[in-house]
Amino acid sequence: MSSVPIDRSGPQPIPLRRPDKSGRPASLPLPLSTFIGRDREIAAIIGLLRRPGVRLVTLTGPGGVGKSRLAIRVAEELLAEFGDALWFVPLASLPDAELVPAAIAEQLNLRQAGTSPVEAQVKALLRAQHALIILDNVEHLIAAGPLIADLLAGCPSLTVLATSREVLRLSGEHIYAVPPLALPDFDALSTFDLLADTEAVQLFAERATAVMADFELTPTNAPTVASICQRLEGLPLAIELAAARVSAFTPSALLNRLERRLPLLTAGPLDAPARLQTMRDAIAWSIDALSEDEQQLFQRLSVFVDGFALEAAQAVATDTADESTSVVDGITSLIRKSVLQQRVASGDMRFWMLETIREYGQDLAARSGEEATVRRRHAAWCLALAERAGPELSGPDQGIWVERLETELGNIRAALGWLREQGETTLALRLATALGWFWMMPGRFQEGSDLFAALIALPGADDSPETLASALVTAADLKDWLGDSPGARELHAQALALYRRLDDRRRVASVLRGMGSNAIDQDDAVSAIRLLEESLIHARATGEHWEVAAVTNLLGIAAFAIGDYDAALARHDEALTVWRQLGGATHISVALTSMGIVAFAAGQFSRAAAVYREALDLSMAVDDRYDVVRAVEGFGLLAAAGGDPRQAARLLGVAQAQLELFGTPRRRATQALVERVLSNLRRTLGDSAFAAAWEEGHALPLTEAVAMARTVPESGDQPAARHNLTRREVEVLRLVAEGLTDREIGERLYISRRTVSHHVTAILAKLGVTSRRDAAEAARRFGLT
Repeated sequence: MSSVPIDRSGPQPIPLRRPDKSGRPASLPLPLSTFIGRDREIAAIIGLLRRPGVRLVTLTGPGGVGKSRLAIRVAEELLAEFGDALWFVPLASLPDAELVPAAIAEQLNLRQAGTSPVEAQVKALLRAQHALIILDNVEHLIAAGPLIADLLAGCPSLTVLATSREVLRLSGEHIYAVPPLALPDFDALSTFDLLADTEAVQLFAERATAVMADFELTPTNAPTVASICQRLEGLPLAIELAAARVSAFTPSALLNRLERRLPLLTAGPLDAPARLQTMRDAIAWSIDALSEDEQQLFQRLSVFVDGFALEAAQAVATDTADESTSVVDGITSLIRKSVLQQRVASGDMRFWMLETIREYGQDLAARSGEEATVRRRHAAWCLALAERAGPELSGPDQGIWVERLETELGNIRAALGWLREQGETTLALRLATALGWFWMMPGRFQEGSDLFAALIALPGADDSPETLASALVTAADLKDWLGDSPGARELHAQALALYRRLDDRRRVASVLRGMGSNAIDQDDAVSAIRLLEESLIHARATGEHWEVAAVTNLLGIAAFAIGDYDAALARHDEALTVWRQLGGATHISVALTSMGIVAFAAGQFSRAAAVYREALDLSMAVDDRYDVVRAVEGFGLLAAAGGDPRQAARLLGVAQAQLELFGTPRRRATQALVERVLSNLRRTLGDSAFAAAWEEGHALPLTEAVAMARTVPESGDQPAARHNLTRREVEVLRLVAEGLTDREIGERLYISRRTVSHHVTAILAKLGVTSRRDAAEAARRFGLT
């Protein structure tokens, strides 16, 4: 770097600028607005500066994140340590790195002296001082790095705190990435006081009051203000610019207008640097400094929603495969320049942009003329991902792929939206349908159902009969999960007609399975069994082992619906065997929980406990919340049978609360059984105690419910087992409790009246009671009715 000489005559350099009467260095700006929060960041930065051997700390982050204000606040905390040997050097207005030495000299108030270069005079002054220099806004002057390194090398007691959107890349540099302000967590924070104590909300309220004196944060508007801050991602400049609009918009109106952020985030203070008067200018300051190739990469990467992995960037942002290396270099540079952020998600590195920056990139892409090309590549990448994931969603790595799709859901939604806008109906249907099982995950049913309803209704939906038929099946299955049996039946019928016309036996089997499931929900077990048995013929003929297992499991559910517990257990066991061979914890859990409810109904409490425990362990391992809930419900039933009505009510209460969140009703036979148990619990506990236990369950976190479920005693401690009742005796006892005569029980169980009488006599003796009424009361206590 060339030297910038000053006057060639005069004495040695003497600092003339002194602290003001308050002890504040004259160079340290005195902000006119209140500084909000950042206690954790201030402590971390000061701790870093005080660490032995640390002499260069760079605060990095995108424009508007508050680097300069934070540096000033840190300096204020260090005044006692550095006194008048603390200087703040603003560099934003400097056009050239060669002017940095003179800028430092100006803040040090060096008197012009001699012929020595400015750098030498600065070093002469600082060499023996315990000093702190704050270099503010270095990002456009990276070429001044050697000067900073030279100063540090020549002044052993000097510490430099820099703020820059780009790291300086100097030896010994310690980087502190300044995060956005802390945001409210709506999952955990619900009270007004907790919302009001959040840093981002406090900043909004403070700045809003400055422009409208009667603005007040209230329990009514606090959630809306918190949502505004979340929409702005906690970025201080964006929050301040939004708060300045409260004189024209209510918080609700402001939130509604933030669908696009940049047009609203303008009109900052006139005394602020031009680059900080609008959010667009703050971002442009960073983007304009990028090379042409970096700007193009930035524009292309702005297509991604909620981030991307390197593989995705290489697929979407390059014109040829040979450019993949340049993408890696470009991403690395954009991270250094605070345009991109990075984090680890599911064990993989992921890159993302703040939404305000991404919006700016999309605007540039739209003006560049290549937006459509990039969006098409993005949609193609999403489709390829979905078609890779589809088969895996029913395999042993299901959990891994569900997690990956959850991570990419923002991109998938964006691609679906763009394909619909472009009239690419078949591609949109392919993308949605490839993710079939993903939409069946708890919490996705309604979104998936709404999506398919919209896509199927679009012009061109029937251009590809195969694609349409597949979409109809998924749409029907979603309707079935949501309890809309008539809607499911209609969609299944349309799909079946298409597949029969296409002579696709594999798909015919799948549709018939769905129709059989729907018939079960309609209390038409006879039709269900007929449809499922035909489905099984096609599935076996085409070698579709997963389909065989799924159909067989449904045949078990149909058998349960008509009270044929032996057949139901046999079917579930057969399905379980196949699914264990194929792998996939979720489907194994489905078979186990299906088997559990049948075993409980049949009085086989030991078997029920064993399968529910395995289902719980399996489901927890892959974070399958739906089957976790079904297992917890099973332990609630077992607690009722075990004589612990309060624990039973709590476990069944939490299961009910979670199922309501999922939006998935129980099948009718299961619902009837649960309702019978709940009715018995209410009679046993009394209305008040039952309601209290039920509400405790509703409020119980699922993790605590799992821990409670694991405390339910093993079957050996269950009342029926303690009385040594056989499985058949439990079946007979349940029917006695229903008020059936020996003849009616015999007809139900296909055994003689005399055999029933022998069973009843044995039951009375084992229970130590003398009447059918007392036996029925015992059955109620055991949870059998």
